[in-house]
Amino acid sequence: EWIRIDDVQHIAVANFSRQCAKSCSRTQNKFSIVNVTPMSDTTINSIFSKILGGRLTLLGARNSVVEIALTLSQSTINIWRRLQSLLQPSQEKVHYTFELEEMARVFEGLVRCTAEEMMFPEQVVKVWRHECERSICDKLVNFEDQLLAIDTITTTLRAQINKANSSVPLVIPESYLCHTDVMYTDVDGEGGGGYRPMHNDVAMKARVQEAAVHLGLDCIVF
Repeated sequence: EWIRIDDVQHIAVANFSRQCAKSCSRTQNKFSIVNVTPMSDTTINSIFSKILGGRLTLLGARNSVVEIALTLSQSTINIWRRLQSLLQPSQEKVHYTFELEEMARVFEGLVRCTAEEMMFPEQVVKVWRHECERSICDKLVNFEDQLLAIDTITTTLRAQINKANSSVPLVIPESYLCHTDVMYTDVDGEGGGGYRPMHNDVAMKARVQEAAVHLGLDCIVF
């Protein structure tokens, strides 16, 4: 027996600038089209710079840390724009979209760090690079694309720091292993998890084993 459904409304979102996100006119005429203009890079830079700067001020970070950190917002935007042009979505790589939501995850990781992990410029850059690699490289399907992304991150970071004429001597870090501590709620004293640095696999293994004992688990599956 057929049950009639009345008053159903559909809301759809599509980015028609992407090759893989095109829709025919027969589908579009069923909707009331609303075009939302993307934010400019200047606006994006202003938003993330204020978020990161406010967090560092709250943590009591040094001026040298703030100076370097505020250059990372524009660096992140440059990386995203570069990869959008180099790594286009296709039938085999339909998920190769680098959107604002993914960019925001980089700064989400930075603001979740504790004061101990944000004391020196080198620490901030290490965490930032880790967050970029996590947000970008985890979605790439082959080693060549991953190498391209890592090279883009390194080149962009070096150029941005040189452009800022920073008075802080800064060594560009290599890949950085970082662990998200979500097992304890009082890591940063604010009822939420925070990032703790893990410099090698041995330290990571010990930390996971510690968490397993704390949670009473025989096995943790990632």
